Amino acid sequence: MNEPETSQIRPWIRFWARSIDVALFSFTLGIVLGLLAIVGVPDPFRGLGGILSGVIWMLIFAGVEALFLERWGVTPGKKFLNIHVRTASGENLAYRDGFERSIRVLVQGLGLAIPIVTFFTLIYSYFRLKKHKVTLWDAHGGFTVQHGSIGKAMTVVTSTIIVFFIIAMIVAAMVAGFINENFGNILAAIFGMR
Repeated sequence: MNEPETSQIRPWIRFWARSIDVALFSFTLGIVLGLLAIVGVPDPFRGLGGILSGVIWMLIFAGVEALFLERWGVTPGKKFLNIHVRTASGENLAYRDGFERSIRVLVQGLGLAIPIVTFFTLIYSYFRLKKHKVTLWDAHGGFTVQHGSIGKAMTVVTSTIIVFFIIAMIVAAMVAGFINENFGNILAAIFGMR
């Protein structure tokens, strides 16, 4: 049974879906890098600088997002908020189309996460979507974005997930800082090297 669709013009729902995806991806990547560090694999981002690390992160994110859009037509954030991205014929995006769409969102919508640029690209994207009823990246690819109803229960679940990931990232940053400052003592305690 198909759920009723609501207007495609829901910029805040789209923003929160992407925020969930970014939080999940960042958290997962952080766990993977942390586990690799524990077994002695050096941080692949160390020494690259913030800008280059950010570009690499964005490319990896775009690849993962494209994989989700190709396989399921949704990302976890879009699934929680009942958003589907499809081709004009109603099919899931091909990997290449999903990757290009994601890159366009990162550049045209998020301004490559450059603080002042992001501020202006988000405002522009918001008003463009309200006026033209389609984003630049979806218009370019001929994609449709379908919104189903969310419901109160899913709103509570999604809000809880967002709060959980914000708290988890704060705690992870605090733990990482503690480990970084006390790494030698921690190793000595684990391996009895006193």
